[in-house]
Order: sequence, then structure tokens, then C-alpha cells
Amino acid sequence: MPKLSTNKDRYEELIKNPLLFLHRVDHSYTDWNGDYVENISWEPINKDFNGNISKEQIIGNERGVALVVAELVNQTEDNDQSKSSTISFEVHEINATKQDDWRLVINSFIIRSQSVDERYPYLHLLWMLNYCKWDSTALTRALNIYDAQSHPFIIGKGLSLFCRCLSKYKQEQVQKALANFGYRYNVYVPSVITEAVSHVLPDIEEKKAYWNLFKLVDYVLVDNVFQQSVTRSIEDNTNNLLLILYRWLHNENATIEVTSLRSLFSISSNAIQLDIIKRYFHDIRLNRVLFDPKVVEEFKDNPFVDFIRYRYCLETPDMAIDLAVPLLCDCIITLYNSNGQTFQSFDGILDFAMMRCDIANPSISLGMEKFLPQCHGGAVYNSDFKGFIDYSIVCELDEEKFTEDNLKTTILDFLNTRSHLTYDACGYADEKRPLTDEEKTKCFSTRVIKDEQTGKEYTERKFNCTVKRPFENKWVVYDTDFVWLNCFLKQPLPAVDIRKFRPETIIIDIDQTSTEILANYIRSLAKQCEQAEKDRFVVFSRDVRKYKLLLNYSKPIFSRFIPQSSAIVGMQFDVFGILKSLRHEQILNNDDALKEEFRRRESEEIRKRVINTLKQELNQDIINNSYFEVKYDNELHRKILGLYYFKGSLPDNPSDTQIEFLKCQHLGDFKPFCAPRLAEATNRATEMPYFWCRGLECFHNNLHSQILANCTSWSYYSLYHMIEIIGFPKLHETPAGYEPDVTVTEFIACANRVMKKFRRLKCRNCGHLMYTDKSSGYNRYNYYSCINPTCSEYNKPIYLSYCFKCKKGLIDSRDSKQCPNGWYICPTCLSCCDDAQYERQAQRYILAKKPIPERIREKLGHGHNDKGEFFCPQCGNPVEIITEEDGTTYKGCRTCKRNFDKESEIRDTYRFR
Repeated sequence: MPKLSTNKDRYEELIKNPLLFLHRVDHSYTDWNGDYVENISWEPINKDFNGNISKEQIIGNERGVALVVAELVNQTEDNDQSKSSTISFEVHEINATKQDDWRLVINSFIIRSQSVDERYPYLHLLWMLNYCKWDSTALTRALNIYDAQSHPFIIGKGLSLFCRCLSKYKQEQVQKALANFGYRYNVYVPSVITEAVSHVLPDIEEKKAYWNLFKLVDYVLVDNVFQQSVTRSIEDNTNNLLLILYRWLHNENATIEVTSLRSLFSISSNAIQLDIIKRYFHDIRLNRVLFDPKVVEEFKDNPFVDFIRYRYCLETPDMAIDLAVPLLCDCIITLYNSNGQTFQSFDGILDFAMMRCDIANPSISLGMEKFLPQCHGGAVYNSDFKGFIDYSIVCELDEEKFTEDNLKTTILDFLNTRSHLTYDACGYADEKRPLTDEEKTKCFSTRVIKDEQTGKEYTERKFNCTVKRPFENKWVVYDTDFVWLNCFLKQPLPAVDIRKFRPETIIIDIDQTSTEILANYIRSLAKQCEQAEKDRFVVFSRDVRKYKLLLNYSKPIFSRFIPQSSAIVGMQFDVFGILKSLRHEQILNNDDALKEEFRRRESEEIRKRVINTLKQELNQDIINNSYFEVKYDNELHRKILGLYYFKGSLPDNPSDTQIEFLKCQHLGDFKPFCAPRLAEATNRATEMPYFWCRGLECFHNNLHSQILANCTSWSYYSLYHMIEIIGFPKLHETPAGYEPDVTVTEFIACANRVMKKFRRLKCRNCGHLMYTDKSSGYNRYNYYSCINPTCSEYNKPIYLSYCFKCKKGLIDSRDSKQCPNGWYICPTCLSCCDDAQYERQAQRYILAKKPIPERIREKLGHGHNDKGEFFCPQCGNPVEIITEEDGTTYKGCRTCKRNFDKESEIRDTYRFR
């Protein structure tokens, strides 16, 4: 049988409700030979469980989801899993022919129904009823497991309600089974749905009885559902609401009675629900209806919400609950009620999410990517770009540097790149000299040793007191080093092939070197450079490394900054409208010619801008339309190279990336929301305005299409379009493009923080959702506790809050220890408390004219961080300066063996003194 594994605590909870969902995962790939390699398996949706099961062992449903039952493990078996922190267990797919499986899913419904906060108690039972094969006899036997006193609850509060979404055939089986217990069940198959299906697919009358409610609806509303495209011809005079809804979503001239959308909305998929909202706002834009916040409120909290939950149970059970539609509606209502001033707050979003999630599996997706634009890569700095300028330095030899000591130091620097010749010496003698031949004979003598246990003989040295010491003025070099050795050797070495496989070693003594030869060599380098007036020479940037030695013995006189003639921004961005102009001119019909002409024009525009800004920066005119020359100043030189993005001289045939200033960044799976802020200044090199976006300069964002005037279809409507329709535009145009109002960026930041915190709101003992402590006043969103009464952690408070100092660290009392003053330690910046915090706490009481509590009074002046005192978040012990055996030091924890200097996130934010 297939197996999975989990930790002991989670397994103990699994015993109480041994039902798990798996999903089919496709990791197939194409190998190096181009052959397709199939790799499909079943994996747990819940990440508390590990393992994968081959596709042949599980059937599942057409959506790639399967419900399995965990088998009880006998921990006294030979493998004695009781000694292991991980427990492996077998599973089998849920089977409606097994009475025990019926008992498990009905028990799951009964147990989960005990909580007043439970929203999906029927999750497993409804899934089994929909996907497994069973009849009225099987259901009757299953209900007979329970006594008659349980039937009113199981049937009246359960089956009679959620079975309404099952197929007609299965509802008829439910009807027969419940009749055996004296209950009357009315089969729920709305005529509006069956009529619409018959109109769209008239030849499937027999199949309709076996499709559940949502499959029927999807066949009407979705054009390509289950890869089947159906042509719909809907008469204008139809009175079928489902067909009217389809026509309204596909014909801009169609209309619909808004009040009829309430029930249809609840049985539609998330995608259709989103389309309904967009289409409703389009009608508002066309003045066909007036904006009614009550309509949006009903979209958010639909009166038929049970059907929305039923669909979740059947299509995406145990997966993150998609809150995109209700959150979008909530944003619109909140903005409308605040007269355009605000969206939902952090607390509001958190409350919103907690009221809609599954408390047994608190996993949500705010789904904001469905109504807010994500970053498309923008136009950010290309790190391969060589720069808008090049440079050279006009120098002259500095005779004051040609001293014996300087020249000798240079020679030693060269030689010290190789190893010193070593000799054998006595490790105990104070006198550092080589051992004599006689001494070596004694010190390196050997003896034969016999192992007492094995009787095996082996040879070892008698003494181990010798050491290797370096000769101070002798080095081991290679014959391939002849190029730089000949710069200062009295007797030059012969040239050899520097690519030879095995260079030969040569011993060089300091007496073989000459400072005079080195000085003459340096002077010869100056003559190799381009000559300037007054015995001066020019070193170009491409030769700085080559002439490093020369520059060490020279003094810079002038900096020359040379505007590049080939630098461009990039054709894909067309920031100056050159490409648009070329296409309008229609004088080039060849792509290569178009590209060449674009580059010529854009490089001319860039060079003109660079020259103009350099004139302003240097207060100089360009010389011979070639370069700017200013008196050398190291700080100015570095500043100009930085402002104009210099990264090296261009090669003779530069690549595209070396001359293109901007690129579209590759984002991978993570695509942040487009929320840029306009920079106060323009880019100095190009005089182009830009935005700051996540610490990067962005010259082209994704918001141009987010205003109504630039939106081509209502199906593309985002939150920006909808709130603009009702009179609250949140985008304004800037010279760099469109920028969102701070209201939007604050909302995005709040939502991101909620998602980060929400992932922690799961009890690690039983897996249930933790709720806020409602009595905690302003701290109500800092303390949480498990609400599962059967859990050993029930009602035990957990502190969960963002660090008030770095604003990034998420402090979880389950992971973070407290400092001696009782403050939880931030795992990101190690902050806990300081004197200023205690002073602020005391000030609140002073302003309120109340006595300062003793617990605060005794802490005044005893904070930690302002005194340079920090503590390890893992164990709570002090962070110390730790010295290693080699003399290196670092800030770390002796107990946990952590080196905080190596933990980049902490290193970048802590404030040790």
C-alpha cells in the first residue's frame, strides 16, 4: 500500500480524523536527448505530511484531487517507530463500499460541526458523495451505523442541505435513502439550469442527470469548459436567466436585471464571478445602471454563500481559499464609504480573511493579482551596460616616488605573490637557522613500532619537533613568471610559453634584483602611452590594469570624460518615441535596417543629453566635440563615473547588452504588484524621470493601461478602472508615467503583511486556526490562541507581531525567546527593548495624569539595545564578541553556535555598538 509520513504530534491529531487530500503533480521533463520523461505522482496538499505516491496507486478525480484514509500505525512493530520523530503510515483511497470509510467521513462532519466558527464541516463527506460510486443502499447502511438520535443532525443539518449541489441521479439516491428514516428530501435541480443546458447541449439529456450543479452551470457559462467548445445561439427574447447572464457577459449591448445576479453569482466559478463584477461596472460606465453599494455588498457576502463553499469542497478542497472576489468588493465598498480616502486596514484585512477561511486548514490566497496589475519586469538598470561615458587620465611621472625604499617595496610586492623558499628548523630553538646535515640525520631518523593488539609493524619518525621556516629573502617562482620578473632582475630570464602545462620552478634571491632596472622599466612604460604636452602621457581606462605599476609612480593631472557614441536606452522601451516615429515614416521595411536606424538616432539623442548634463556637472565645454577635461580630483572622478554608470571600456564589437542602459528584469515566479514611487530628481546621465520600485530605478512601469481611457475591454478592468468609474481615480500622470495614490500602496503593503502573518496563524499542535484574543485592547492583533477544545494548546496565548524597530522581523513567541526584561527578541534585527521605549511608556501615563506602574518604573534606564546589549532569539543568551583560535572575531551566540555576522539579514539590520 502507498505510504506517507509526518511528525509525531501531527500523527496524533491524524488519528482523530485520518482523512487527507492528495493532488496529482506533474514533474515530467524532457531530458538532454530530447526524450520525454514522465514523472507524475500524488502528493499531500497539506505540507505537514511528506511523501509521494505513484500515479498508478491512486485514481482520484478529473481535477487531480484524491481523498485518502490514513491507516493506524502499530508503533510496537519491529521498526519501533515510537523511537523516531517521524512516523510513516499507509493510506488507501476513500471507498464507498467500505463501512469504515463512511463512518470516518460522517464522523468528520459531526466533529467539525461542533465549532461555531467552522465553515466547511461537510468537506470530506460532500467530496465522497460527489466523486465516489454509491447508491441508496450504501448510504442507508452508512446511516445505520448511527443511532436514531443522531439522524436529525446528520440529515437535517447536513445531507438535506449540502446534497443540493449533487447530480440529479445522486440526489435521487439520497431521496430513497432518507425515506428509509422517515425524512422527505426534495431533489434540487433548478429548471433555469436544466433548460439552459438543454438549449446549449440538446444531445446530452442522459448525461445531465450525472453532472453536479456546478458542472451544469460551467457548461453553460464557460465557452471552453473541459476542452469542449460549444457554439451558443441565444435568442433575444429568452427569459432563461442563465442564458441571459451568458449573453450579458459576451455581448456589450446586452442588459440584465442586476437583482437576478444574486443567486446566479453564488453558483458561478470564481472566474465568472469576477467577470460579473467587471461587467456590472462596465454598465455603470455606460450609464445603464447606477452604482449601488448594496449590490457590491451582496457580491462580497452573498446570501447564498453555502453554494460558494460547496464548490470549494468539490473543486479545490484543502487548498488555499481564493478571496480575490470578496476582497475586491470589500476594497470598493470601503473606498466608497470613506469617500475615496482609504482601503481596508491591516486589522480589517486580517479580520476579513479569518472570517472566510477554513479553521482546520487556515490557508488563504488574497488573489490580488486578479484585480491589481503585477510588475511585468519594468525597465531597470542593466548590470552588463558599460556606461554612458569612458575616461582617460592625463598623468606625469612623480619623481619623488622613485626612491630606493619605494622601488624595493614594489619588488617585494611582486615576489610575495609567490611562496618563500622554506628550510627545516628546530621547533624548540630560539635561533632561527636551517638544520645541519648531521642534525637532519638525527631528527628525521625512524623506528619500527609494533601494534600490541594487531601485531602489525609500521615505521614512524622518532622525533616530530622540526618545523618549516621561510627564507626571508628567497622565493620560489615559475619560469612562466618571466614577464614581470624581467622588470627588475639583473639577469633576465629566457622567454617561455606561458601556456605550458607544467611550469618549472626557479629560486630567486633578493640580491638578483635591481631597483634601477625597475625604475627604468617604469619610465619606459610612460613612453608607450599616448603622449601629451609637457612630458605628460594619457592612460585610457582600458589600460588602467596594464599600466597599474606606471600609475603608482605617477601623479594624475587631468581627468578626461568621453561621452559614448553607441550607448542607447533600448529598443523595447522606445523612451524617446524614435521607434514610433520610424514606423510612422514608413521609410524602412527591413527589420535590420529599422534596428540600425533606431540605434543611430537613439545613440545621438543619448550622447546629446550626456554632453548637456556633463557641461552642467563639470562647468566645462566639450573639447573638439570629443571629451571634457578637468583638473583631476579623486572624489569628482568617482562621482562622475558613478553618475554615468561607467563599468568598463567597450570592446571593439560590443554586444547588445553592453550598450543598452535598461533591461526588463526577469522576475521568475515572484511578480510583485506594480506600486512605484516617483523619484524626486531625474536620472542625471539621461535627464529621464524615473520611479523607485523595490529599491531599483524603474523607467517604465505597468500602469499605463490602468486608466479607463487606455483600457480596450471591460474584461481587462482592474480595481483602478472600477474605482475610476465610480469617481475615485487613484492614478495620476507624471513625466515618468503613471503613479498610484499612496492609498493604494499602503493597501498593498498591508495585504502583504497580512499574508505573511496569516501563514503563522496555525496551531503547530493540531493544525487548527488560531484566533485573536478579543480582550487585548490595542494589542488584540498581537496575541492569538488555538480554538480547538481538544487541543493541548487550547487557549494558550501566542505572541505574534512585527518588530517595531526594523518593521520587517515577524516575532513569534513559539520561536523567539525573551530578553531579561521580558521583551521578545526580533529574529531579523535582534532588537528587544531600549530606554526610549520605557520612557515612551511612562510618558503615556504622565500625559494621562496617572501614576506610572511599578513594572514600568523599575525598567526605566534599564533598556538593552541602546547600551549595545543584544540577545540570541533562539536561546535568549547574550550576544558576545567571540574570538576564534585564528584570532578572527565575530558577534555570535556561544550556546547556539550562531555567527550573526554571517547571517546577512541580521547583519544588515542589527545595531551593535
